[in-house]
Amino acid sequence: MSQRLRLLKAHRVAEAESRLRTAYAMNRARMIVLVVILVNFPSHSVAHDLSESGVCGDPPMLTRDLEREFKGRHESEAAIFAIEGLTLNKSRLSDVEAKFGPSTPASTFSDHDGISKCYKSPKWPDDPTIVTFIAGAAGGYKDLTGFELKSDSSAAAENCVTSSLIRDDLRTASGLRLGLSQPDAQRILGLGRPGADGIKRWFYTGEVPNTVAEAKRSGYTYYLKYSGVIARFRDSKADCISVFRVESY
Repeated sequence: MSQRLRLLKAHRVAEAESRLRTAYAMNRARMIVLVVILVNFPSHSVAHDLSESGVCGDPPMLTRDLEREFKGRHESEAAIFAIEGLTLNKSRLSDVEAKFGPSTPASTFSDHDGISKCYKSPKWPDDPTIVTFIAGAAGGYKDLTGFELKSDSSAAAENCVTSSLIRDDLRTASGLRLGLSQPDAQRILGLGRPGADGIKRWFYTGEVPNTVAEAKRSGYTYYLKYSGVIARFRDSKADCISVFRVESY
């Protein structure tokens, strides 16, 4: 391999890793209505721990640990990334509002990382189901890049918009839902990696070939896809499930 090609490949790998961290950053749970949404891994030295709290109570990881989590794990079925007819990287925040109802300032959080909108069950807090949709920077703050199902009866969750579509049996197209046992989750997602305090992670990465037309337009023969699921199990049942998927050149 020529020196020029080696440099080009090294630059592309470094750029992909940077985009991954940015992609995660867009889905950080900073909104007041929910404490956690998706993991944030900003650009950070591998010699330092990430200090902010992670997804579903999962402690943030060192960059090198994050890279290990993704390495060599291929994405599972597409149905994992779809819920109520909305699909990550294909549907938009406007589709969310058209289906679940208009958001309010109290139910919306936005910053340079992304925009999040949350909805709650009409029976809340008796049914504490909360769903949050996220559109991050990689999706132009419009395309959905993540969603989270969570059991949350805290006062802060009251700010979420009430929607008749939010219910305790709401699930992804693949069958992920709150209350799912860990063995059932593994039947859908595979073994995954365990974390502390009932956390389980399923992270995926891969190269997806471009069409001839897209390769000509973008200059790349393939694009990168990072995706995954983080779930927390309490009393052997899932009470928080966070799903994300980001596509990037």
